[in-house]
Amino acid sequence: MDPPSPLTRSQVCNFTNAVFFWAVLPETAKRPLEEMRDLFTNAPWFVPGTRSEKYRSSELERRVQQVEQKTMDVDHHEEA
Repeated sequence: MDPPSPLTRSQVCNFTNAVFFWAVLPETAKRPLEEMRDLFTNAPWFVPGTRSEKYRSSELERRVQQVEQKTMDVDHHEEA
């Protein structure tokens, strides 16, 4: 039996890498950098079929609300 050709070997490697990335790494498109740590620490090991909203951090929304509140307080204070 002949050993597999380099082309066949690379095709197998490409396929297994694609399956690994699909199954293990969560989707990061349109997510802010601040959510990445939370996403990779709280997401399950097998990603397909999981709802990404469940692993979305609310920390960023809370910080945005704090900044907006501070901005409104400063604007209100300057008007008085």
